[in-house]
Amino acid sequence: MQQPEHISIPQGPVHIRSLLGRGKSAYSWLGSLGGREVVCKVMHKEDCPYYSFEDEKTRLEERDYHHLRDAGIPVPDLLYIDHENHFLLKEYIPGITADRLIAEGLPPRPILRQLFDMASRCRQRGWNIDYFPTNFVISGERLYYVDYEVNPYDARWSLEQWGLYYWANIAGMRAMIAGGSMALLNTSPDSGMPIREPFEALLRCWREEYR
Repeated sequence: MQQPEHISIPQGPVHIRSLLGRGKSAYSWLGSLGGREVVCKVMHKEDCPYYSFEDEKTRLEERDYHHLRDAGIPVPDLLYIDHENHFLLKEYIPGITADRLIAEGLPPRPILRQLFDMASRCRQRGWNIDYFPTNFVISGERLYYVDYEVNPYDARWSLEQWGLYYWANIAGMRAMIAGGSMALLNTSPDSGMPIREPFEALLRCWREEYR
């Protein structure tokens, strides 16, 4: 997707500065609105081999944002949404994304504790969130879920049985950041399933300590 110069909303033009990342539903751009840094999330129609969307993406995001806020999950504020043009504007949370934190070493205990707390809150409500580390930002000592995606709970995609394997995979995160390769993270390019065996002992310790 080509980077837009600006996106117009009733509050004024959002000046787009750089690409933050591409997910399975959208491109996220760093922008500014009236001197305030914001994130503009523009939905795309690119295929994802292991995920399908049940409804219009912006309407799902709006619904899920309110679910997450009601559950006490730290998320960026939703500032504006345009269903017709398929984009939304949200608060920019300054900090380091979890994938870059993991590339420097295993996550510290306070961050893991917050991650498990989020998972517990979601599981009590019958949800999963997307536990892949690029969807989280550490600002100060606080962990934020900066995506809004919520799905019905399925143990196969839970933190304990899916997400944690990515949070433990230092070499895989380094390779992904360096060149975009998922070869050290997933069992195959289109599977969406993590490499598991090298991390089982560590994850047993994490589950016993934080669950």
